[in-house]
Amino acid sequence: MGLYGALSQDLFTSFEPLRNDAADAFVSELGIPEFSKRSKDRIEDHGTSYLFVDPSFSPEELVWSIERNWWPLLETHRVGISVHDYTGENLEIGPRSRLCSSHSLRLSTLPGE
Repeated sequence: MGLYGALSQDLFTSFEPLRNDAADAFVSELGIPEFSKRSKDRIEDHGTSYLFVDPSFSPEELVWSIERNWWPLLETHRVGISVHDYTGENLEIGPRSRLCSSHSLRLSTLPGE
């Protein structure tokens, strides 16, 4: 696993994310198509990007995990998340369909049943 940023001197050792010019320079050096510099003046460009290099999970597994764990924010439209597969295709994130199936699973595994 690689972490990029500045080493923080807080109580626990951690990394602070790259911001502004440092983040822009790093993204430019990556040279990844569709992963470009964002504008601080455009609200839709604000946020955090994650790039997984040689992950041990598939893009579809990542979508499933996002649907399962981030559904409250996705349903209230307080966060926007997109996942692209290896060909660059944007995969649909549908937390409502995942929510129904996970509730069914939870109900069927209650103790005493």
